[in-house]
Amino acid sequence: MKVSIIIPIYNVSSYLTNCLESCIHQTFSNLEIICVNDGSPDGSLAIIKKYKQKDNRIVCVNKQNAGLPLARKSGIEVATGDYIFHLDGDDNLPLNAIESLVAVAENSKADIVIGDFYRIENNRKTMINSEINTVLNSTSYLRYLLERGLFNIWGKLIKRNLYIQNPIEFPSHIIMAEDLVACFQLARFAQMIIASHTPCYNYYMREKSMSRTKKKVIGELTNRSIHAVCYITHYYEINRMDNKLQLSLEKYLANFLYSYLCSPYAISLHEERLRYLNSRISNSYIQTINNKLKRTALCLAKIDLKWSKALMRMVIFILRLKR
Repeated sequence: MKVSIIIPIYNVSSYLTNCLESCIHQTFSNLEIICVNDGSPDGSLAIIKKYKQKDNRIVCVNKQNAGLPLARKSGIEVATGDYIFHLDGDDNLPLNAIESLVAVAENSKADIVIGDFYRIENNRKTMINSEINTVLNSTSYLRYLLERGLFNIWGKLIKRNLYIQNPIEFPSHIIMAEDLVACFQLARFAQMIIASHTPCYNYYMREKSMSRTKKKVIGELTNRSIHAVCYITHYYEINRMDNKLQLSLEKYLANFLYSYLCSPYAISLHEERLRYLNSRISNSYIQTINNKLKRTALCLAKIDLKWSKALMRMVIFILRLKR
């Protein structure tokens, strides 16, 4: 079995050496390490070229900057492995990461093998368990993505044929939560998804990373990820996917819309998209929500999104005064 590690690279020269070192010293050696330099101006290309001279398993794809989704696509297009493993250039791998995942893949013949990972912030290391203890099929994995929220594309072995044999899109305008867009499409075609409970990825919460979850950026994350949420909602509808997903999707959309109502961003920024998402949440689902404030806000949103937003602003203002 051969594994293609795909690394999209843009302005990560400070971390790239550690990233590449962790790849070339993997205990599993049948690798190709595809470095996609996405027009990075910071010297990353020179680092890639240096390592390419040291290790002939390294493949360099040098392209003009076009964003993360298209960088991943460029790597997939030149990959020759049986499985693909996505790795971000500012992260790195435990040395037995690929070997652990391959052992599960060879034994199960799974389409996707999901690894646990370490989240590292300020030198504090926390293991994140996928909590998957059974074999999942397409529908159960789609529900998992919506309900558990672990939709990172990195840290997984993914059969290359899932990309080759199916119409997987890489929307270039979606730069936040593009992982969700990719995983949602792949999950539709995957028949067997299984977990390996060996940590196989070191994910660093960088101070400047937009994916960190500190309170001061929650609103911006919601604002920037709305395109991805609209994409998967539309994708669900046009592909007439399993009706068993309906409740999970409604719950996901309700949580997302409520987060936006609580954020500092105005309805007018994305009014058409917010109305679209709101229309996909049924009144019957809203009535099942236990949180009274959330239920009230979403009920009011059905009447007028801007009124609902005004309500949440007032509530947040009052709560701040009480602190």
